Amino acid sequence: MNKWQIFASLITVFFMALLPFLLLPYTLLLTTTASSVSQEPQQQLTFLSFYLNLMSCLIIIISTAIKDMKKDRITPTYSLLSLLGAGFIIISYIANIISLFTKQSISWRGRTSRVTSNKVKNE
Repeated sequence: MNKWQIFASLITVFFMALLPFLLLPYTLLLTTTASSVSQEPQQQLTFLSFYLNLMSCLIIIISTAIKDMKKDRITPTYSLLSLLGAGFIIISYIANIISLFTKQSISWRGRTSRVTSNKVKNE
């Protein structure tokens, strides 16, 4: 993968996994402040954004619960921690990207490899 593909992949994972949870308090705040505003279209738009954001968070949690029950055979209560899991995925992804761009060698199973532009050189 080149740098643009890695960056696009990071942005995609961020928008899919973490952003709905980060925007939920903001949309809730907008909804509570919009209830005091007398403008009907603005009020409907804020309620719609809150409900869409809430639905996206619930879809993430429910799909994680279904996967946990079917594939991993663990209790679905762990799916309530999807926010922490998404944050961990983003942080580990960024840490791996940083280690790739620092031009350091990578050791794996007793072999040392150095990452160059699009190739891996074994040493």
